[in-house]
Amino acid sequence: MMRGEIRVPVAAVVMAGILLKPAAFAETDMNRPTVRPVAVIPFMKQAPVIDGVVSDGEWKTFHVCRFTSQQGDLLQRREGEFWIGCDRRRLYVAVRSAVHPTAGVLVKCREKTGSRDETGVIYDDSLELWLHNAPEGGPGDYYQIMVNSAGVIFDQSFDAIEKIGRTFWRAGMEQAHKVENGVWTAEFAIDLASVNVSDPTRPLAIRVCRNYKFPWDQSRWAPLVREFAAPATMPLVRFADEAPIVSEVGFQDEKGICVAIDVANPTSASLPVAVKLGYNAESQPRYYEETKAELKPAERRRFEYRKDFFSSENYPALAEVLVCGADGTVYCHRDVKWQTRPQEPAWQPMGDAPPEEAVRFGFEFHPSLSAIRWKVDFEGMKGREDVKAARLRIRPEKGNNVLFECAASPAGSFVVAERTETLKKLADGFYVAELYLDSSAPAEKPVKSVLFQQKSDFPWLNNKIGEDDIVIPPFTPVQASAGVVKTVLREHELGDNGLWKQIVSEGRPLLAGPMRIEVVRGGRTEIASGKSRVISCKPTLAVTRAEWKTGPLAGLTEMEVECDGCARVTLTLRPADTNPVEALRVMIPLLDKEARLMHVCGDGIRFNYGGAVPTGDGLVWTSHRASRSALLGTFVPYIFVGGESRGLCWFAGNDRDWALDPEEKTAAVELRREAGRIDMVINLVQMPAPLARERRIVFGLMATPARPMPENPNWRTMGIVSGVPPENDYKIMGMCTYWGAHLYGVAPRDGDYEIVRQIAAAGRGEKINEDYVAKYLEKYPDIRNEVRWSLQGRAAGLIPYTNLRGDNTCTPEWFVFQDEWRNVPFAGRIAGPGQGGPIDFVVALTPSRVDYLLYNYRELITNGMAGIYWDNIYINANANPLTGAACRREIGGVQPEADIWRIREVTRRTAVMLHKLGKRNVSVAHMTNAQLIPAFAWIGFNLDWEWKYGTTDFQDRFTREYIRACSMGFQSGAVQMILPGITEVTSREQQAWVERTRIAVCVPHEIKVWQTDPLFGRITKAMLDMGYGTAACDVYHYWDDNPVVRIEGIDGVFLVLSSPERLMLFVSDFGNGGDCRIRLDTERLGLKSDFAAVNWEKAGEVLTAKQGAIEIADFPRHDFRLYVISKKAGD
Repeated sequence: MMRGEIRVPVAAVVMAGILLKPAAFAETDMNRPTVRPVAVIPFMKQAPVIDGVVSDGEWKTFHVCRFTSQQGDLLQRREGEFWIGCDRRRLYVAVRSAVHPTAGVLVKCREKTGSRDETGVIYDDSLELWLHNAPEGGPGDYYQIMVNSAGVIFDQSFDAIEKIGRTFWRAGMEQAHKVENGVWTAEFAIDLASVNVSDPTRPLAIRVCRNYKFPWDQSRWAPLVREFAAPATMPLVRFADEAPIVSEVGFQDEKGICVAIDVANPTSASLPVAVKLGYNAESQPRYYEETKAELKPAERRRFEYRKDFFSSENYPALAEVLVCGADGTVYCHRDVKWQTRPQEPAWQPMGDAPPEEAVRFGFEFHPSLSAIRWKVDFEGMKGREDVKAARLRIRPEKGNNVLFECAASPAGSFVVAERTETLKKLADGFYVAELYLDSSAPAEKPVKSVLFQQKSDFPWLNNKIGEDDIVIPPFTPVQASAGVVKTVLREHELGDNGLWKQIVSEGRPLLAGPMRIEVVRGGRTEIASGKSRVISCKPTLAVTRAEWKTGPLAGLTEMEVECDGCARVTLTLRPADTNPVEALRVMIPLLDKEARLMHVCGDGIRFNYGGAVPTGDGLVWTSHRASRSALLGTFVPYIFVGGESRGLCWFAGNDRDWALDPEEKTAAVELRREAGRIDMVINLVQMPAPLARERRIVFGLMATPARPMPENPNWRTMGIVSGVPPENDYKIMGMCTYWGAHLYGVAPRDGDYEIVRQIAAAGRGEKINEDYVAKYLEKYPDIRNEVRWSLQGRAAGLIPYTNLRGDNTCTPEWFVFQDEWRNVPFAGRIAGPGQGGPIDFVVALTPSRVDYLLYNYRELITNGMAGIYWDNIYINANANPLTGAACRREIGGVQPEADIWRIREVTRRTAVMLHKLGKRNVSVAHMTNAQLIPAFAWIGFNLDWEWKYGTTDFQDRFTREYIRACSMGFQSGAVQMILPGITEVTSREQQAWVERTRIAVCVPHEIKVWQTDPLFGRITKAMLDMGYGTAACDVYHYWDDNPVVRIEGIDGVFLVLSSPERLMLFVSDFGNGGDCRIRLDTERLGLKSDFAAVNWEKAGEVLTAKQGAIEIADFPRHDFRLYVISKKAGD
């Protein structure tokens, strides 16, 4: 979650110039490190040799002696130091750090994949470098490089404005590693050109990290790192022709506190420096030792500040280092905190540790499947060479009778790979899985054991809530005849290959030609053709089928088209022989004029591209440029191409049964522009390959709009604390605790739904049971404030927060189903019932999980709630092959399942459930940066922009193309909302201005704000008062094909509301403001050519049109103007 920037006070930092001046040295809080590190570093006279060895005298540059732990911002107790330098062409970084004293360096990921990021390095001992080339703000980029001791890399770049990740970026970097004598030495040389740095004398933001394992700690240079990618939390670095070389020595030794640095003068002239070293014990005053010195050329001098230990016992100590020049230039500034005599071991026992400490036993129990998965790693165990077999035994918790037993021999590196076993159905109760490591004789005692539970009497198990075979409004029954499948707002004509020949949406064709299946062999391209037909049709579903042929292949295309127009396509490929097929692709030709925008989603958020389709002819985009997290290769699970309303999305769970290019030169998805069309190309066979077996490939197709925008009430009159009519203005309870649940739970604590009923009654304006509420809050005092908030104020309905990717592990259900409900195999298992707490971002939407959610959603609705709020409703990757559709690729690696189909199941079943209960669909998808049409066709509101918070103008946060592609609801038929997004304001004037820029962006796009500001509320009321949201008021947008307004002189946008008696003209600036002329189509709008435009905010300000145009002098940058124009004669 985005938490906003951490700002460290700096009195005068001249970012682009000569000086970097700090705040006053005195700090308000001496009990924690608060300084954002600063380093001015002289250019290196001689570049180091990148050979994995830090030779004496080789790295004559800035040096940090110890990393900062992520735990309490304390110095990392494990050794680790680094150097940073530059020679104007390359950035040099060397890191020397300790590895585990017995297990050595953890490096499981050894295969260098070249063009593909290897996310597996995250689980290894690794180094992490971040660089931001525009920390002052404005256009720029920032970069992440993570690498393990085998040189395997994960790297990506981000645009500093859009903050969208580009995992296709590759660092121009030389590296070398050496691990010996318990020390890992790594050296890097990064081409400045590859990180877009042309002038290294300008400030950079740089983060150097050592990711230790056993235990894990993402140690870094700076403290106060809350938003890891934010430049404001990264140390500031710049390089200079003349500056001292500062090298940290340490902060204590065996004698006591010793804050020490070395300072050297690499220049040919004397160099004056002022050194200030400070120290204090926690909660004690800080004292300093200040020294001024003039260093001769080539002189190196040590500066120390010594103090006795404050106590003979362990205590927290703090130190500060500041080195300045005679003119106040800051050359080095850092403060640190550490424990003087910690008692706990710095390393987790490994290597020659006894079995109970060293063995890693992974175990999963899947109650829905009566199956288990297990694996073993005993590489760090003493006596590991004697192990002949790993044996798994299952018995009741109370009892020794063996219910199941199996064994496996270890492979290399003392590992038993993942295994899946099927159990007989267990009776309800607790069980123990015991791991034995057998040598030449069977082991008598287990080295590890895991408690698990079978429980089959949960009331939600295997429910059918929301699975009714009915059509709910505004959808209409599917119709199919003469090869045409009709759904609401769209007609789909079936081609002879079983795909769509044409799609007509809102009366306009989308396709420039039929969708094609192209097969290439021997350099010749053949187009599949055959015969298609509708197999069956009922109100909720049409099924089609086509058998087709090309020379090398016979194929079968089957489609299931639901009432929202979503088609599940199964493509079966049957090879005629074993000769290689060079390529097989699905070609989807879209009319260029209907394909101006695009949105691509990987398995995550806040890195997905949304905006304009790139310009140019030929290949304009490939999925090499799509961001992804756990997904492998160039596969991307979702792409939409179209306009503000009409368009087409293609999506899939993964690339199972595709023939993949191991070098990833051919992208999974491409966009090509030719002769008035945009071809969406899905490359299913990416390299010459014999298709020696039958392959079944599944994907989805869906044209938009998915449905009409809501009526009864009209969507324009609906909101969430948005200033709309009270009967349509809903209220979100913004966290589970507001309605009585544990954090991220989906049911109230102890199943007490009475508190939900009381909150619902308060929302309806009814009297509540104060005695019950008082006793409830006495029982749960930790959520007193949240529940009291929910009991105040009326609303059209209350919508409770839930988290699609989170839960609370203290529930009985979680202990039973925890292995089935996690998306990461063998991770995070709680040891016993009722343990743990809130978890997030890890929950998989397996069938049992979806049943659990739907049951609890229905309980919330039947007890008075209006809908469901889903946080974190984005595509997630599930790597578990038992609970998802993860598959092992022929070219290597396990491709997780991207669960877009499962998200759709949740939203669809919820919508049907609400309809059956007689409720409006007002469920909220908090979908920041992930507009998933197949899922959001079934929601009430889409909620965007939990992103890019702060005080910047909203025009600088999101492009118009992004907003139209991702944030509006016209494609899915959902009401469009955003979060407020304003933080860190320092004055009422600043708050008011940023709110104006938000209004300027939202109104032209018809977007409302959850918890709107007073001015936006008044504007909304004025719009409603003139009939906005009724048939009497026409609405015109700036993106219409033939817009009714033309704006000259500024980069402006507009919204026009036109009723029989008057017109509202809203204009806002997205550029730099200036003088402008606004011309209205008076004939279409029913206006006189000399109409009078009255400023809604300043009634006395009237502009008189000349020939249908008004002129505004000096339109303010990023501001707006709202004019009311009467249509009455004489006005």
